[in-house]
Amino acid sequence: MEEVVIEYIRKLAYPKIISTIVEIHLFKLLEIHPEIESPMEKLFFIEWHYRKLNIDIKQELVPQFYDESTGEYYIDFVIFYMDNGQKIGIEIDGEWHEKSKEQVQKDKKRERFLVSRGWKIIRFAGSEIYKNPSACVEEVLTIIRSTNDK
Repeated sequence: MEEVVIEYIRKLAYPKIISTIVEIHLFKLLEIHPEIESPMEKLFFIEWHYRKLNIDIKQELVPQFYDESTGEYYIDFVIFYMDNGQKIGIEIDGEWHEKSKEQVQKDKKRERFLVSRGWKIIRFAGSEIYKNPSACVEEVLTIIRSTNDK
């Protein structure tokens, strides 16, 4: 497993009294979700579940989601159990994303398709996740709260 992911889990698991239990739980989550391949996606997923241990998050975060509403596309993460039925997808762009104009065009086309099928897409650059996964999860939670209020 990528060193950055391991280091982040250990940082979250401090203080030492609960660290072993938390570390085991977070590593186990990654183990049962091998479909999460990107290190930045892993960081986001771990932060979400760490926050879920500490605050009341009732929404489920489902990785690599695909069904008839997404057409041929997979969504990095989908949030379920929105109070108003809104479908929220989270996309995390890797380093390659900024380098290829073709990939950017494909992503925009893909996002337009998903929005036309009722999806709300939240997109993060991998560098945002790397610098501060907690802030990214907090931003998603803020969007969830505002979406549920409508």
